[in-house]
Amino acid sequence: RLPAELTTVVAALNGVLAIGPNIVMYLSQSAPTQAMGLNSFAEMSTTTPLKLYEKTLCLERAVHCFISPHELVLSVATGEIYLLRLQVNASRFLEQMVFERLGQGVLSSCLCLVDSSNMLFGSYLGNLLLVNFKE
Repeated sequence: RLPAELTTVVAALNGVLAIGPNIVMYLSQSAPTQAMGLNSFAEMSTTTPLKLYEKTLCLERAVHCFISPHELVLSVATGEIYLLRLQVNASRFLEQMVFERLGQGVLSSCLCLVDSSNMLFGSYLGNLLLVNFKE
């Protein structure tokens, strides 16, 4: 059973990554479903077994952009920037999802990958932010 709150579904690693305010799920026909609960509301939204993120995070109004096939940058409503790394095994199936806080940015309304090392954070409320990143 999928949570009704899922707001974004994107293709990733021979499956889809479904993102909601309280949960991130990976679904594939050829691999087991994996789900990460981001806060205390996640357990109420699905019967799928969850791995819980060690901190409280809410992805409501979050915007995202893939920077590689296995890495997704998310900017949340507080302006915090996170990296969601999709770690794969030798068979190229998802092994685990890892969140990493990268820092603080602007309250983003959109993200755009400009080239292989630059990302644009657009904002309705202030100036846009051009960020240079490295591995």
